[in-house]
Amino acid sequence: MNMIIRADDVGYTETCNDGAFQAIKEGCVTVASVMLDTEGATDALARLQDCPWVSLDWSAKFWGKPVLEADRVPDLVGADGYFRRDLLQLSQINEHELEMELEAEIRYCILNYGKAPFSAMPSGSAAVDQVKERVCRHFGVIYDYCGEGKKISCCGEEYRSTLNFENYDCYDPLTVIKEASAEEGKIPMVTLQPGFLDDYVLRNTLEGPRSSISIHRLKDVQVLCSPELADWIKETGIRLVNLRDVFYGTQDYQNYWKTILGR
Repeated sequence: MNMIIRADDVGYTETCNDGAFQAIKEGCVTVASVMLDTEGATDALARLQDCPWVSLDWSAKFWGKPVLEADRVPDLVGADGYFRRDLLQLSQINEHELEMELEAEIRYCILNYGKAPFSAMPSGSAAVDQVKERVCRHFGVIYDYCGEGKKISCCGEEYRSTLNFENYDCYDPLTVIKEASAEEGKIPMVTLQPGFLDDYVLRNTLEGPRSSISIHRLKDVQVLCSPELADWIKETGIRLVNLRDVFYGTQDYQNYWKTILGR
């Protein structure tokens, strides 16, 4: 069975990136989902240039500041210069400003990574996603590749949405990966959020509504780099793939797995 392991929230901060890239370089990550508006984005894109075995997915969550000057997208930002915390809950949005910003984020990726993101997922906001889909189509970014009628099936999403400080001890990402399954003909994709913690990540978690996941990131790093996971992948015959491998038939991740890691 083919499987995708996706690292989410890459680019959050440079400290968070340290954990994410430990998982990417020493572990079993095949897709890096990068937020292009956060303070660690430039660092993440530079590091990804040295990781050609992963494919770059664009995670537009609006947790940071716009790439454009704030006065060019005033309807999208708050008084602090960051994106409005309710942006994804809006039923109506300034489409012109949003389109300018999303196009600027992709150009920022091209400037710092050398090319546009390979893929992108919807944000869950109808108002945002109709603009995001249009921008992705313009830049040739594969959009909305997971779900009903698609090649890929997301696994563990419901479980991850319940995470908080109180249930950290019960969090078992290794079991989440092992229990991933998909309908016949589909590829399961497990999303984890590996990263190290700093004050910014913790405060963003406590103050909300950005994410309830903070300390869980540490366990994700540990599991993704663990011999237990690598051994299970070899024993079960799982074939790890990135999104380029799925859509273009390349062997990028398997070549890395076999020759560089000696697995």
